[in-house]
Amino acid sequence: MNKEQIANTLKDYHWMVATLADKRNMMITSAGLVAKGGIESSLPSGQGQHSDPVFNEVTRREKQNKFTRQLEEKVLYIQQAVEEIDNPKDQAVLHYLLLGKSYMEIAIRLDLSKDEVRWCRKRIIKAISEHHDSHNSPNVDKGEKTSVKCG
Repeated sequence: MNKEQIANTLKDYHWMVATLADKRNMMITSAGLVAKGGIESSLPSGQGQHSDPVFNEVTRREKQNKFTRQLEEKVLYIQQAVEEIDNPKDQAVLHYLLLGKSYMEIAIRLDLSKDEVRWCRKRIIKAISEHHDSHNSPNVDKGEKTSVKCG
């Protein structure tokens, strides 16, 4: 992941985790597949569509599974690097970023300026990028390498 992708993942982290939790709950309580019945089952489907509702549902779920795997990769990418943030102020800012809080909300909660929150976020992104560059994480695009340590 490059730094822009890391920034976007930090911004979207809260809804990604909520989506994964919701999908996990749906898998546990899944009701199964239901076929068409009555007159609808005898009607032809449109051209280019399968008339088999089970096939259509399996196809839809496969697309959702691919989306879910992509979300899981992004969330795990961030979770693996969180331990690399050793500055207490950056840790506090990261906590609220992962909860989906705005710069203004974070600044108010931590008694910082919005600029300080922005600087912390830049250091966090840099540290995450360096962590994954140094650990050669598979299945994720690499960001640019830098030699300055976050602190």
